[in-house]
Amino acid sequence: AGVRPVGLQPKRRTAFNIPAPAGMDIADWPLVNDVGAEFYFKPDAGQLFVSPADATPSAPMDAFAEDIDVAIGAERLERAATIEVQRVSRSWAGLRTFVSDGSPVVGPDDEFPDFV
Repeated sequence: AGVRPVGLQPKRRTAFNIPAPAGMDIADWPLVNDVGAEFYFKPDAGQLFVSPADATPSAPMDAFAEDIDVAIGAERLERAATIEVQRVSRSWAGLRTFVSDGSPVVGPDDEFPDFV
């Protein structure tokens, strides 16, 4: 389009489900995110949805969960809560696109204000 590139960088985010702790109704649990933004979890269709909150630079691709990232997420959950990860029901990953400062790219271009 004739404007300078903004430097988009895809980054992988991992997520996985684990069974709810035995005997616990998790339906009304909130989203829990630690202060350091190193992981989060929330109820999801009767299971817990967990993510290590990773943002690993990646080439554009059909992303998949790396075993090490799932293990990191499970370890962070166990360290912060009284939840023991017995098994992972399902895991996946996706790509989120960032620029170098992590801010959204919105609005008109600085050099070409007619390009939004």
